[in-house]
Amino acid sequence: LRSAVREVYRLASKGGDTADVYHAALCEAVDNIKSAVPDFSVFCPLLYKYDCTNIKTALKCVLRGESSEGLLFSCGTVSPEKIVAGAESSSFEGLPPHMNKAAGEALAQYRKTGEVRCIDLILDSACFADMREDADRGGVELICKTVTLRADGVNLMTSQRLASQKLPAEVAASLMKRAFVPGGDIPLSAFLAADGGCADADTVAAKVPAGSASASAVRLAAKQKSFSEAEKVIDEAVLSLANGYRFKPFGPEVAVRYLLIREAEMTNCRIIEAGMKGGRADEMRGRLRRAYV
Repeated sequence: LRSAVREVYRLASKGGDTADVYHAALCEAVDNIKSAVPDFSVFCPLLYKYDCTNIKTALKCVLRGESSEGLLFSCGTVSPEKIVAGAESSSFEGLPPHMNKAAGEALAQYRKTGEVRCIDLILDSACFADMREDADRGGVELICKTVTLRADGVNLMTSQRLASQKLPAEVAASLMKRAFVPGGDIPLSAFLAADGGCADADTVAAKVPAGSASASAVRLAAKQKSFSEAEKVIDEAVLSLANGYRFKPFGPEVAVRYLLIREAEMTNCRIIEAGMKGGRADEMRGRLRRAYV
């Protein structure tokens, strides 16, 4: 599988036969876009998730006294070296503004409470705030809709996972408020039950604003029997948005679609490899995203 990826994407000098070949294929897509567009900053909202993951990883490694070498993505908007240096010095200049502020807050909150989860919660919220602001500033409709759909999808998954844990109502509601990310069309109130706790999936789906880019995907995801199936629905809904521009010859949407498809292809490769190792072929096939070129 890795050999096939290396050959298809001509990655002979990138990634070898290691799992890094999937990362190399993604980095190549980002580099291709950088070389082809006049203003790459327009596409940055789609890459902030890699910055966010890198910041969280780097912070946790510094706090544990461990090295983050080999654990960070190279396809974000800020180099891994700069993020590691920022984590080590507790100075996060150069990051997107909300994540810049949140990284310091997350570090301070952890040192105060010892709660590792606060790093993820604070930075995830900041990441989506940066995505929303810069997507709106860039004005590319496909990027704006993608951010909306992903934010609503994340919040739906969070609320349903909390609901499945059978936590006390006040605890579930408190965690939902902390984990809620901005940038979507569905308000926080839709994810909270009237009598406390998290609302069920059907209730959330019924409160999606009419005409939202998330409407049909959230309603379909809410009907799924597992979280992995629901996540697949959201991912495929993003690809479906991009597919509306399949025959458009020019414009930023061409590059956006190219990146989204490459991400889905690499997600599929990782799913296939996990299925090979686990010997669960049927489950593997059911999780694959439709990422047709």
